[in-house]
Amino acid sequence: MKSRPIEFNAEPPDNERLANLCGPVERNIRTIAEFFDTRISRRGQRFRIEGEPAAAAQAREVLSRFWQAAGRPLSIEDIQLAVDIRTGVVITLVASFLMVAASVGVNQAAEILDRRELHASLHRLGMPMETVERARRSAIMRPLLLTAVGSALCAGAMILPLLGIALITAPVSLITIATVIAVGFGIMWLSTRVTRPILGRAFA
Repeated sequence: MKSRPIEFNAEPPDNERLANLCGPVERNIRTIAEFFDTRISRRGQRFRIEGEPAAAAQAREVLSRFWQAAGRPLSIEDIQLAVDIRTGVVITLVASFLMVAASVGVNQAAEILDRRELHASLHRLGMPMETVERARRSAIMRPLLLTAVGSALCAGAMILPLLGIALITAPVSLITIATVIAVGFGIMWLSTRVTRPILGRAFA
């Protein structure tokens, strides 16, 4: 079934800002449409965006962002920079979580091996392995949560002047960033599960 078009109204009406947004021969609009694989048509101040729902929503975000910045002439480079920065934020988040997950896995394996005698003693005293496992996960995930939230807030404050509040707080952006962070935490949790068999051998 064909998805419904999304509309963006450039308000309040301002012919000079509209000309700056569209660029010569509407080159800026074509660049946005091509990047998101959408079709953008315009009638006066009203833009009509057709394409996949997620792509159309992202194209609308970019139009909204640059309408706010259209007090000066805009170039294709301005548009490409904003899109590339947001893509770079997602790639950086993914790469960071992968590197941290690998580090956690290696460090946890080394720590379990170093404390093998302690774990064996706890086992002889009757402490369940699940208790040690929960404490181990808590020691990793709680500081990680605080670090991730703090880092996200700092990153948002730093890129706000470049992307603007429209691109950062738009639903698609928030969903994308939240999904990446959730997947990142899942990878971190998985890295603790991978080292569980090593802990199990200490309790055997």
